[in-house]
Amino acid sequence: MPHSRRRLTHLFMVAVLAMVPSGWSLAARAAPAMTPDAFIDQFGERAVQALNETKDDPAARRARFAALMRSDIDMPKVAALVLGQAWRSADADSRARFTKVFEEHLISTYTRRFDSYASGRLQVAGQHAAGDDVLVTSRVASQDGQPIEVVWRVREKDDRWQIIDASVEGVSMVVTWRNEFAAVIEQEGLDGLIARLEKSGQNQNG
Repeated sequence: MPHSRRRLTHLFMVAVLAMVPSGWSLAARAAPAMTPDAFIDQFGERAVQALNETKDDPAARRARFAALMRSDIDMPKVAALVLGQAWRSADADSRARFTKVFEEHLISTYTRRFDSYASGRLQVAGQHAAGDDVLVTSRVASQDGQPIEVVWRVREKDDRWQIIDASVEGVSMVVTWRNEFAAVIEQEGLDGLIARLEKSGQNQNG
């Protein structure tokens, strides 16, 4: 994993773990009336509850974190944004294959790293509309005490909010993945990228 993406992954996990207020409890599933900033708070609560309840069971932890990501992140939309032009020119079968393997790649990556980061205290600083989306701005203190700005891009889908991107210190997770994958696609095509991700998943689970 390139150094820039490792650091971005680290900061993203710090932000997720920091979303828990004191005395947190599992909130109800997101509803249409929930505001975007409340949805982001709830996402953090559920993430840390999954972490705490599965400390001694890696398989259960992966299952819980997979369910969280599939529930609160619009994975098909993220996959489309990550591929960009390659998505638009791909057929339905290639899109489905990439979405599946990319989702599994993200689940494996973040499940492995999830318990490696200590949390700071996150503060939601505001939200504003951005076309069809809402941007929720938050700040969290990192382990060295310096504030990190994380902006969550959320979009309403099926009467609930879902995350479609997160920008850490101004760097979009979607753009980071897109730039990395574009280099592989240029050399090996979309099938080559899918094969690489499949192999990576096999190595991680082997």
